[in-house]
Amino acid sequence: MTPFKQFGGEVPIPNNKASSLFLFIQQQLSPFYSPEEGRVVASVLLEHFAGMNVLEYRKNPEQLLNQSVIMEVHGALDQLKQGMPVQQVVGWCEFYHHRFHVNQHVLIPRPETEELVDRIIKSNLPANSTILDIGTGSGCIAISLKKAIPKAQVWAMEVSPEALQVAHRNARELDADVQFLNADLFLFDRWSELPEYDIIVSNPPYISLDEKHTVVARVKAFEPHTALFAPGSDPLVFYRKIAEIGRLKLKTEGQIWVEINERLGEETKQVFVDAGYSRVELHNDLSRKQRFVKAML
Repeated sequence: MTPFKQFGGEVPIPNNKASSLFLFIQQQLSPFYSPEEGRVVASVLLEHFAGMNVLEYRKNPEQLLNQSVIMEVHGALDQLKQGMPVQQVVGWCEFYHHRFHVNQHVLIPRPETEELVDRIIKSNLPANSTILDIGTGSGCIAISLKKAIPKAQVWAMEVSPEALQVAHRNARELDADVQFLNADLFLFDRWSELPEYDIIVSNPPYISLDEKHTVVARVKAFEPHTALFAPGSDPLVFYRKIAEIGRLKLKTEGQIWVEINERLGEETKQVFVDAGYSRVELHNDLSRKQRFVKAML
């Protein structure tokens, strides 16, 4: 370790080799992350601050870095130790082959949501499908579907103006023609102006307030509660409304796909059965947790 003077004091930094910085990051984060998580975070920081992706690092782990990179990483480590998610520290997240901007106003996309997108893409949709994403957040679902199905017409609804700014930026930078609606699902009254849809998709807030204590502290501290927690006493309130909208706007043979609370799989399925959907399926994610419901009228 070499002391580097900053702000009148000294902070320990490794030598200037990429491999030393990688190890230093892991060591600094070991009280906060598992070894595997620490390696992932170290890779993200190296790519963001040093411009070295995983393959480049493996080819040349002894590459020398300038001290400005090392000090930027040191500042990022301070934020990570305070609980800030690495995606917010660097300002982006990889999701379904694309890089999305994220900040404190949007939910950080999860691997389970990538599974949801993948299932929809592989469900033999018409090339000119119409798609509605409810609660789009960063726009990751809507934009990924548009990129994978270029002729599709995609609409995305979001109540938060701040989140919608992030979604607009992602759509612009990824060259995805998505129609955004700044609207509250429960108050929106212009459904007659919108088309019928082949797909209605949503990853709505589904954690009940009773389960709030089970959520990782850094998630509660840094991600928007309106995107995480269902309001009031009914954790299925969004699904009931989505089922209602589906009966109004879903095409014949159209599909609803929703991500769900793993603890409420059967209950969420029953919401759509009770709403009159004749074909309702509960699907597991790759971790074998009940994670998705597909419903057709």
